[in-house]
Amino acid sequence: MKRTVFCTLALLLALLTPAAANSTPTRLDGVGGSALEVDENCPVTVTAEQLTFQIQRDNDYGRLCAQVTAVYQMENPTEEPLTVPMAFYLEERKGQVGSGLEPSQVSVTADGQALSFTQREVENDDPDRERTALVYTVEFPAGGTREVAVSYPSFSYSIQEGTTYWRHTFTYLLSPAQYWAHFGTLDVEISAPEEAPYIIDSTLPLEAAGEGR
Repeated sequence: MKRTVFCTLALLLALLTPAAANSTPTRLDGVGGSALEVDENCPVTVTAEQLTFQIQRDNDYGRLCAQVTAVYQMENPTEEPLTVPMAFYLEERKGQVGSGLEPSQVSVTADGQALSFTQREVENDDPDRERTALVYTVEFPAGGTREVAVSYPSFSYSIQEGTTYWRHTFTYLLSPAQYWAHFGTLDVEISAPEEAPYIIDSTLPLEAAGEGR
């Protein structure tokens, strides 16, 4: 008999780019704060996560856009098939330029096969932010593994204040991973564009792996 369990996952990256000659404080708000959250009783484990940021300039608004892809290697350690509803959260500031993501911009797959998903608004305590959950379901065979991947564009929080450079920040929440029955390794790979080749701050230790990486 199949069991249904409810599974919900959640780096701070800052880059510099030259700004227009403007000494007044200027900022562009972004989309970030993604998370795959999990119910504490969910037996599914995450053996590894590969997180990639492919960053480039967003031509429409002058900020930076990262195509973020999170690939999870997941395992059902039980002897029963499991039906696991999951939710992946996206957060953005209200009233930002170009806010919101179209369904065509988002991809959710399990073992390379597209999964259907719905978007739902999520209540939060910050009146300046909006949260949306991508809700979908993954079927796990007894003792089986699945590769679950979520890909979406994330727009930087960009600010230029008292300097000739823009500072662009991308956010990806890591703390909800503590609720999985087990969470293994996390590998992060960042490809920065030519106009913003330097990562000046991160909450995780990073190593240079070539120019702009």
